[in-house]
Amino acid sequence: MNARTAFPFFALVCLLNLSCTADYFHTANDVYQTRATVYLKNGTQKNGALTIQLENGVEANPTAISLVAAGSQEVEYLEFADIDAYVVNGSTYLPKYVNLYTAGINHGLFVKRLSDSASKMQLFELKQRHKSSDTGEERSLYFISVPSHSATELIELHSALLVPSFETKMSAFVADCPALATKIKNKGNGYFYNFMTPEFKKIEVVKRIIREYEVCTR
Repeated sequence: MNARTAFPFFALVCLLNLSCTADYFHTANDVYQTRATVYLKNGTQKNGALTIQLENGVEANPTAISLVAAGSQEVEYLEFADIDAYVVNGSTYLPKYVNLYTAGINHGLFVKRLSDSASKMQLFELKQRHKSSDTGEERSLYFISVPSHSATELIELHSALLVPSFETKMSAFVADCPALATKIKNKGNGYFYNFMTPEFKKIEVVKRIIREYEVCTR
């Protein structure tokens, strides 16, 4: 095989063999052969090269999540419902059901935990890449979990469950902490937001409420 024919041959091999693709971590749901620790709900912990292809909401695809254990070449396919969490570079990602675009349809996706794991109320981030965009533009959505809802069900910060009337809806979620609920109900400084509030301010408000709620309910 001469140099002229060698390059097309190896290019074809790479197209047919995914092992030629470099590992990457684009978002929590678009991962390819990234070194990770996966924690399963049965108590099992697995280390290896993790692949997740859920960015386009293909939860029903049985091959969407796979792991090649350290020291092995065998591919193990994992079920979304069987995973408790996975960790990459010190960040923890959990399987949750999120209502994207507040369209009333929950999608099974991994989200990054931004609050303490022991908190009764938690904050999560979902990063997505617009693959239809030439620039591969990213966006971030933020969600909370509250004790009155299922542990796997999240509420987006712009959800109708929070706004409008944030002061009424959020104070109801923390009603077992009267002092905090009163601050929210009275629209205290740093305890309220509406649709027009900048995203970073919404996150600050939610983080403040989560911290105070945790102290109150210990």
